[in-house]
Amino acid sequence: MIPINLNSVYTTNSQGQADIVAAWLQENGLDARVNSNTSLGGLPEMILWSKTESASGAFEVWVPTDSINAAKTMISEWETCQRQATAERMAKGSVDAVCDSCGELNTLPPEKRGAVETCRNCGLYFDVPE
Repeated sequence: MIPINLNSVYTTNSQGQADIVAAWLQENGLDARVNSNTSLGGLPEMILWSKTESASGAFEVWVPTDSINAAKTMISEWETCQRQATAERMAKGSVDAVCDSCGELNTLPPEKRGAVETCRNCGLYFDVPE
């Protein structure tokens, strides 16, 4: 049975990023699930009732109601760490690119800006930001 006391605490357009956040919350003791808002709460059979079908492409991390505050605090701390790590890499001149397919963070040398590269995790191509 699917619990009905779940609430969204994080939204992204990357399935991989949502999976990473949910796994991190789980590793820290919280029940977390990834749902696509196109399936009306992660239930694939409900896509028939969705007005947007698969157009929006947003993925949400959901936690039980009693874990919302803890999850938001943990996500805020995680985002701060991510920003600090990105700032440190930028200071060194490297560029970060997240694979659209798996959400893996790929750090590349500055001369790769604007290029198309292969993800070290899944092997698929992704665009490196300028």
